[in-house]
Amino acid sequence: MWPTVVFADPDFRRKTNFRNGIGDRVFGDLVRPRGRARSGGLFHSDGDPKNAEMARQNFKKAGIAEQVRILTGDALDLLDTVAGDFDIILIDINKHQYPAALRKSIPRLKQGGLVITDNVLWSGKVTKPPKDNSTRGILEFNKMVYASKELFPVIVPLRDGVAVCRKA
Repeated sequence: MWPTVVFADPDFRRKTNFRNGIGDRVFGDLVRPRGRARSGGLFHSDGDPKNAEMARQNFKKAGIAEQVRILTGDALDLLDTVAGDFDIILIDINKHQYPAALRKSIPRLKQGGLVITDNVLWSGKVTKPPKDNSTRGILEFNKMVYASKELFPVIVPLRDGVAVCRKA
């Protein structure tokens, strides 16, 4: 899987995963074992305590539970509870929150760090006038990353679209 390459970089030490969705089995796959953080750690957020517990079990199965700090609640609020900057920030939260997540992420991202965001093509809905807040949020996010002077973005048409943005 291509994101494994990102997490295999030994220079990436602090990672966070913003989620308000399901317990993330995929993230556990992405960070094991070559991509383990040597220092700083991994932070995973989920809005649902049941999903957070599922993620905890998946990280345990992956053998990395001791490296992951699981935070439960709204991802945007939880970012403020973690000190320091990050090498990688993964965004996969409620789509209308994407612009706010990006605004909070950029100042917390180290130079050369990555913001990786899922669902940026949104089943092709981003090619039409938006009819819902989720699509509006994704469209605004996409415009923001391409207008940013701090980011070098690319949207990869993998599944529902993945934006990979490197901070200058």
